[in-house]
Amino acid sequence: IVGRLGWVVVAFVPFLTDRPLLWLVVVYAYIRLVELLGEPGWVALVADVIPERVRGLVFGKRNMLIGLLGFVASLLAGFYLDLFPKESFVGFSSLFITGAVWAFLTWFCVLQIQEPQERNHGHHLFADAFSFSPTLLRFSGVCAVFYFAVMFASPFFTVYMLRDLGLSYKWFVIAGGIATLARVFSQFHFGRLVDRVGDRSVALVCMVGSALVPLSYVFITRDTWFLIIPAQIVSGVVWAGVDLAIFNLLLDYTDKSRRAAQSAVFNMFISVFHIIGPLVGGWVADTMLVAGLRGIPLVFLIAAVLRFGTSMLLISLPEVRVKQEYSLGMVIRQIFSLHPSKGFETKISSTSKRCLNHK
Repeated sequence: IVGRLGWVVVAFVPFLTDRPLLWLVVVYAYIRLVELLGEPGWVALVADVIPERVRGLVFGKRNMLIGLLGFVASLLAGFYLDLFPKESFVGFSSLFITGAVWAFLTWFCVLQIQEPQERNHGHHLFADAFSFSPTLLRFSGVCAVFYFAVMFASPFFTVYMLRDLGLSYKWFVIAGGIATLARVFSQFHFGRLVDRVGDRSVALVCMVGSALVPLSYVFITRDTWFLIIPAQIVSGVVWAGVDLAIFNLLLDYTDKSRRAAQSAVFNMFISVFHIIGPLVGGWVADTMLVAGLRGIPLVFLIAAVLRFGTSMLLISLPEVRVKQEYSLGMVIRQIFSLHPSKGFETKISSTSKRCLNHK
């Protein structure tokens, strides 16, 4: 709640100082710092209160609700801001205050979560946070290289669509919305899937699938710009699986008694590569020429190769939650077997069985 109160300060910054931009940066940095201080505790808490066997389903539902409601809130906020003149700060300030109020309600809900009594509250030395098991160490290395490959190209998709492909802002927003909706509506599917076939298999297939996104953009030109639509759908689907499976694997590989500290070190380590990736990608786009390919398309191609190569390293990591081994072919079929009618078929079948049993 201490961090969320910062948004109330942000709301009044334009009216209280002659240097609003400086104070906006300072207050926002404070907000992010406080939020990040609480993140390790949140990771450890949800791992303790959510049963391991349904972890994927619960997080899948949670991610779906966050994405869907966030998308709706953004649309409502956009319409609301259009009611005010562009030079007015009133619209933005009232939105920040409204968001802070909702944050306080969220804080109240979190207080209702009962922490398990048997949880280990023993104190550890600072160095214990860096004491990774061999499995967690390998997993951290794989994720570091993978997210380096992701950030190597990620900032340049916007530039490529707006500058090189010449998309209008309308189509740019539509393209982003397509990926968001595909990601949102895939969450529940992946939530059930990781509980059934395992986190590692889903992570492997979806990380490989993420390599197809920058690869497809290498072949998208001004004449074939419409291929952005299937590329964005694939992007939304595979990233729903990557985010969910990677988070579950982190919970699987961390030591329960030191999960908060180890997850903090893991995120700190990954953040370094989040910073390095765009810097190296920008340098490559500005200076390198490989086989006649240069600029952002070259960055996309290198990123695709790096994502694919890093994904293969997951094969050496163990699956923890699911003991049965499934073939990658079966996992791929399950990932893309999205049948809307199955939900109704299952509901009808289960209802019929209950009626028969009752009789």
